[in-house]
Amino acid sequence: MKEIKRLKELYGLYREKKCSKQELELFFDLLGRYCFSQSEALHPIQASQKQVSTEKEEFKTFFLADGTRVKLGPGSRLIYPEIFKGLRRYVSLEGSGFFEVSEHLGYPFVVQTGAVLTNAQQGNFNISAVDDGAVEVCMYSGAATVTFEKGDYSRKISVKTRQRVVLDPGRSEFCKTNFSSLKA
Repeated sequence: MKEIKRLKELYGLYREKKCSKQELELFFDLLGRYCFSQSEALHPIQASQKQVSTEKEEFKTFFLADGTRVKLGPGSRLIYPEIFKGLRRYVSLEGSGFFEVSEHLGYPFVVQTGAVLTNAQQGNFNISAVDDGAVEVCMYSGAATVTFEKGDYSRKISVKTRQRVVLDPGRSEFCKTNFSSLKA
């Protein structure tokens, strides 16, 4: 509710042309967050959800309806719609998975891993989540935005080819590094 109050406040300043460029950017950022949180894209209600799971030492490779190739790691689970609907291609991951995301302009691919959302238009990336809440995203090609949300706290970071982002769950902070190996 704090965001709605701040939106109204900034919108009033915007209409009176009394806000700075930074305040205007904040307004649109908050507006986007609010609209996203209210949309069914965050919690899509799909008629038919599918689930693929792997055992402790098993890998599974399969394709989603949009052509995205997924290699699911050991002891992992992916929940996804049979057919993507809405403005986002949304899946939920527990464990680890490598994604070769096919491009669909205007329809980003979103992977939720606990409190972390990885949003990519296209590209190849690996996401690993462990029991202590740590999440690692390695971008092998393309670019993505990684967002951590917990209650009112939100942190967003961009990651591009050959970059790795790790969420430290204890501090609720990201650590970004470059890497040279292109092996998944």
